[in-house]
Amino acid sequence: LAKAFQYGGRQNEWVTLSGFCFVQTGNFDNALKAFNEVLAKIPGDRDANFGLALLEIRAGKAVNAQAYLSKTLKAAPGDPRALLSLAVLSRAEGKTDEASRYVQEALRWLGDEPVLHYLAALEFFEAGNLKDATLFAQKAVASQQDAPLFRLLLAHLYYRQGAYSDAISQIQAALMKAQDDKRLLYLLGISYAGSGKSAEALQTLKYLAGLYPDDEIARLAMENIVMKTMTMEALARSEYADYRFVRAKEFTGNFLYGKALQEYRRGLLIYPYANEGRRKYAELIKISGLPATYLEELLFLRDIGKADQTVQDAIEVYNSVLAGSVFRTWKVQPLQLGEAPYSIAVYSTGSGGIPWHPASDTLIAQYLRDTLIFSNQLRPSTAVSTVNTFTDAFASARQSGMDFFLLVSAYETERDIRISAELRQARTGALVKSIQVTQSGNERIQRACDRILDELAGAFQLRGMLINRKGNVGLINLGTKNKAAKGSKFYIIKRGAASIKADGSGLSWPESALIGVFEVTKSDDAVSEGTITFNGPFDSVNVGDTVVLQQKEGSTNVIVPTSAIPYPYVFETLKILY
Repeated sequence: LAKAFQYGGRQNEWVTLSGFCFVQTGNFDNALKAFNEVLAKIPGDRDANFGLALLEIRAGKAVNAQAYLSKTLKAAPGDPRALLSLAVLSRAEGKTDEASRYVQEALRWLGDEPVLHYLAALEFFEAGNLKDATLFAQKAVASQQDAPLFRLLLAHLYYRQGAYSDAISQIQAALMKAQDDKRLLYLLGISYAGSGKSAEALQTLKYLAGLYPDDEIARLAMENIVMKTMTMEALARSEYADYRFVRAKEFTGNFLYGKALQEYRRGLLIYPYANEGRRKYAELIKISGLPATYLEELLFLRDIGKADQTVQDAIEVYNSVLAGSVFRTWKVQPLQLGEAPYSIAVYSTGSGGIPWHPASDTLIAQYLRDTLIFSNQLRPSTAVSTVNTFTDAFASARQSGMDFFLLVSAYETERDIRISAELRQARTGALVKSIQVTQSGNERIQRACDRILDELAGAFQLRGMLINRKGNVGLINLGTKNKAAKGSKFYIIKRGAASIKADGSGLSWPESALIGVFEVTKSDDAVSEGTITFNGPFDSVNVGDTVVLQQKEGSTNVIVPTSAIPYPYVFETLKILY
């Protein structure tokens, strides 16, 4: 272009082209100058207005972007590029009806341009219309068969519909033009897994992880395949668990105990019989001040035949140390602790991550679900389901009798991810919490999920059960793991009388169901002893009654949903239109 300007002058179309070159190379200041130069001469220039719209989207200024795109539509009301751009932007803002109207209008003027067919397919996919999405993706591939991006989308659509052989065929054709493309290799791996070819899937994903060690989604995909297809005792699991144990050791060395515990749990979920991993995990639990849980881990090592003399000695010592503990004094049996009080279903939209990691939100939702099983307050669904709309998730969660459901979606660029998680009350569909987390750089998935889990932890009113009593002294199944400390007070509610509020913000019960107050005097890891004060002249408190932590007056768990828009995703999506 510099040569062209030298010999042919600064012709408008060349200046505009230079602007888009600057956009692609990240030189946004020069891109702005180039587009403004053209618009100073031709205010209605279609391409320059589109270029400025892109820059405004990148800056998070949706209103300005829409204004530039609207200028194009005034000059050319049937411009499909502007219409589809507005559709993408509207959908990102949550204006789904408006997005659909733009798409329908664009279809009247679409023509034969492959990139427009691709974007129309993408919009139909986002709307959950897989049939039309597949039709337009097929048109895009037929018009430009050497475009790996188009085949990637078509392969993803086949994958979503269970047509794994067709997906694999499209990916293999695309890899002929884009060897070692991380997006294609990832989708090939999960397509092999979907078709039951777990060996090929693991081989492909291991190759991908070797090329791109920072690819967290590929790692999660491998781990899920291992946990799904290999027996619990399979020694081959240890290779994948060791990756987590190494990370845990590094976090421990940097005194990041919370992150280390999470990595150890993930590793033990992959390979429960890991000797060294479980020992290190047990030692970290001891450091965290949970002696009873530490002893449980040692006893597990003994039960699976991996307890040497050091472990046997530690068991003997801690059996002695815990002899006067609340747990031992009351002779608590594990079954008495009961199950977690809140059930939660986890769903994904399934279209997240295009084009970098198709269906990444399903893997992220599965990771969140796997982490939630370690909570003694939440009882997650056994599997993560993929849904097209909120309505589908709501209907499924309500019909299955869940208390809450979590709907996970993801938008991804090459180095950024935005994960959205909506926590809703399953009986009414009311929004309890809306969480949007954007992270960039390395370990962005992990950091984003940590933020989401932290937010979720505070969304549920602490709830337990009276599991034993002796006169005015009782025992509840909540302990130091739940931060139940000396002086903590709990309402005692008649069994079955407490219910989740319609807005999901906490629990409610009839006034007559409040039968006492429990005040903690002594705690262990999982149980607490305390005194019972009766509400009224009569003793109506029974084992099995509900206990609910007293909240400060005026406190609430309801969070107003944010309006964060995934501008980086929109920007990267629309760049392909020029």
